[in-house]
Amino acid sequence: MHATIKETPLALWNEGQFLPNLPENMEDLDLLLLHVAKTRKVHSDGIYFQGLKYMNTNLAAYVNESVIIRYNPRDLAEIKVFYQDQFLCSAIADEISSYKVSMDDIAKARRKLSTALKQELQFHKTVSEEAIQLSQRTEELTPVSSTSKLKRYIHE
Repeated sequence: MHATIKETPLALWNEGQFLPNLPENMEDLDLLLLHVAKTRKVHSDGIYFQGLKYMNTNLAAYVNESVIIRYNPRDLAEIKVFYQDQFLCSAIADEISSYKVSMDDIAKARRKLSTALKQELQFHKTVSEEAIQLSQRTEELTPVSSTSKLKRYIHE
């Protein structure tokens, strides 16, 4: 039971009387979803992060200042820069900003990797089966001795 609405949030949602606050545009939605945050220092030539240099002309006024960057771990071409909890700008890594990978390319790479792993697994399975067969043949050819060569007592 919620103290303010006097019922459970799920019950209110199911009644259909709840209208969520939606962001005004896609950029605001991006800012809400970017949870990965790091502190970085602004240098005269940009912000360095993950071995890349991020640039934006708005950063020139913030040289030697500490800023918070937020980013999508799946797309490091762009970071969002915040100064004192206020959005400052989007900085771009020129080195990778032109890289485009389509979903088809990703699917092809996954299929290729999957095929290679299946072939490797089949190879190891075949090798282990051959080793087991060889071991069984060796056991069949080895005569079983009826007397034990171990001496358990001194008088044996």
